[in-house]
Amino acid sequence: MTISVQMEASSVIEALKKVTDNLPKQMSIVSMKAARTGKSAIAKIVSGKIMVTQATVKKKITVKRVGPTGAEVTLDAAQRINLRHFGARQTKKGVGYKIDRGGKRKTVVGAFQGPRPGRMNIKWKGMPFIRDNLANNRSTIRPLGWGPSPYGVLKKNDQVKVVEEIIRAELRKQMAERLRYLTLKKSGTI
Repeated sequence: MTISVQMEASSVIEALKKVTDNLPKQMSIVSMKAARTGKSAIAKIVSGKIMVTQATVKKKITVKRVGPTGAEVTLDAAQRINLRHFGARQTKKGVGYKIDRGGKRKTVVGAFQGPRPGRMNIKWKGMPFIRDNLANNRSTIRPLGWGPSPYGVLKKNDQVKVVEEIIRAELRKQMAERLRYLTLKKSGTI
């Protein structure tokens, strides 16, 4: 998923041109502030729907400047979240985890996090693994899998338009605040 943050209020842009001679830099500052607010809004909505912290969701969202001036910013929330962030616990049966806030815990039979239940291999950082061939005791192991991406959670719960509207409102607010700041700075008040 990519949400694009672009300038749309031409009247504020014209006012910014009158106050500053470095318009692309000011537009870039405004866009990045709006993108950071959008990132926080996505994290809040997603962590309300699934069993993961806002900090983990924020790590999976990337903010990139686009274009020669950097005035346009994109938020990419397509990275999937690892199962270890969903309270993965090793039991005698396998590894249990819980994704949905209202859902039940699920167990993957035969999966493991460490040498035995209650002990984790520190190098693996709690990531669950499974053997490819359970008949062979020393077969290759692979990561168990991934949970949903932040965008997948937003789309499933019809929250994409809500996030876009939050970002647009924040963009308008940041443009007005930047114009006020530059006007006060030019007049010598600040």
